[in-house]
Amino acid sequence: MLARFSGDFPGMTLGTSSLLLSLLNPVDVAEQVANIDILCGGKFILGVSIGYREKEFQAFNLPKKHRVGRLVEGVEIIRRLWTQDHVSFNGRHFNLDDVSINPKPLQKTGPEIWMGADTEPGALRAGEIGDAWMISPRQSMVHIRKLLAKYKEGAAKRGKKGKLLLMRELHVAETNEDALNGAKPFLKRMYETYMKWGQPGEKYDLSFEELAEGRYIVGDPRTCIQELHDYVKELQPAHISFRVTWPGMKHTSTMSSIRLFGKKIIPEFGEKVNGSQRRTYPAPLV
Repeated sequence: MLARFSGDFPGMTLGTSSLLLSLLNPVDVAEQVANIDILCGGKFILGVSIGYREKEFQAFNLPKKHRVGRLVEGVEIIRRLWTQDHVSFNGRHFNLDDVSINPKPLQKTGPEIWMGADTEPGALRAGEIGDAWMISPRQSMVHIRKLLAKYKEGAAKRGKKGKLLLMRELHVAETNEDALNGAKPFLKRMYETYMKWGQPGEKYDLSFEELAEGRYIVGDPRTCIQELHDYVKELQPAHISFRVTWPGMKHTSTMSSIRLFGKKIIPEFGEKVNGSQRRTYPAPLV
């Protein structure tokens, strides 16, 4: 799909948001990403996460207890394959003897690797080995503040300030009531599923109103603009990404929300320069 997008939408930044690297072979991932980075003109971002569902690891015939080690080793192997011609690696989970991939990515040091994290150890690890922390749309502001301290601690060990990608649930309608009615049934069902799956980090057996606090951006354009400004002011994210549809939602409802977002919200985060719109901050990615 990403390879197709690279041809249909030239110049667009492409990437993954939660590739479960702990389930995959890093040599294969490194080579596929290198090719897509070339196809999209060196505008690829590799977003990875660790995974948490026992069923997923069983499906790949892998012990869940190895997920941290596989992720950490995988990131190191991928970075080395992108920049070196002869890679040997002797780890607990992967062993390479003089391995190389061709072609190399278009980006000289390889695409940035952004990491998802729902727990304090995960946020620390994202700072230590990742180029950015992807803040899940599931995470409330209370939880984000707790994890952010750990992420900054990990980044500081590398002499970095770190970078944030804020991800939020978004639904825009002409009125707050319409937005709530359009989103609530589907968001409620999805978060009930997260609870059944044992999603780590926070509890989701809460009322919709409790879940929405500091987590969902649902409302009319004015409400959404204010909430976005609040997030930007506190977190200063490099990018903001939105999840705009959920299982069961009608496509027409999703498209209506996206159109309102583009027409009435994005212009609030830019400025006019010589008669044209220039994005300033944040850079929204839908």
